[in-house]
Amino acid sequence: MFRNVISRAKVTQIGSIRSIHTPAKLSRESKYAQNGLEGLYSKNGFNTAWTDYQRFLVSKLTDLTVDTPLQSRSPFDILRFTAADRDQAATFNFASQAFNNHFFFEALAEKPVAQTTAPTDYLRSRLEDKFESMERARENFLATADEMTGNGWVFLYEGGDKNMYISAHHNAGSPFSFQRFQHQEFNFPASEEVKRDQQNIEAAVRKGLKESILPLLAVNVWQQAYVDDYGVNGKYNYLENYWECINWDVVNARLFVGAQ
Repeated sequence: MFRNVISRAKVTQIGSIRSIHTPAKLSRESKYAQNGLEGLYSKNGFNTAWTDYQRFLVSKLTDLTVDTPLQSRSPFDILRFTAADRDQAATFNFASQAFNNHFFFEALAEKPVAQTTAPTDYLRSRLEDKFESMERARENFLATADEMTGNGWVFLYEGGDKNMYISAHHNAGSPFSFQRFQHQEFNFPASEEVKRDQQNIEAAVRKGLKESILPLLAVNVWQQAYVDDYGVNGKYNYLENYWECINWDVVNARLFVGAQ
């Protein structure tokens, strides 16, 4: 998901070469940087949430991993290696943020493009089995994100037990980092359904099913993801627009790949 490139300019005195993390290019990134992502972000909003922030994350990740065994690893590998090591909390946080933010943006498209995509019949049936309808799935996902206090992420994913789940994670948390206790602590009025799902997820993790977790969709609820374009009170408007800009072709491919 992320590229590691070699900097020829930063060679140590003993002749080793420093590996530097850089953001992968998004589809249509140049267009978004110039014109914004229609339906969701202005030019400034996109560049704050993606261009500037992702560059900051991978720069910090480089600083923290240079001359260590992790310097050539992807952010996803790094977050998994460091998730249980509290001495590497900073490295975990930057790696997880870099992974999450790319995962979020990778599944976005301008609204006119996104509206030509749709969940496959298979994905739709999986979501309807869990949430009764696509509209109910949408409502639960957006409500979980809207009601979450502070910064974080909300994911839709397939658990190791092959059920679909919605989970909320503070700060740099993700479904891959339950052992760090980064998951939702319910300091917002979460529904009983979401709370029950959270308990089921944790039970699955304790049974060793975490390796089979397959994230499908994520939304960024850090303030820098929406304040530029929506203001401090515009979070739900941002979330509604986000749902309209989901590129379901990307989401469909994630489930298909995981099902192989």
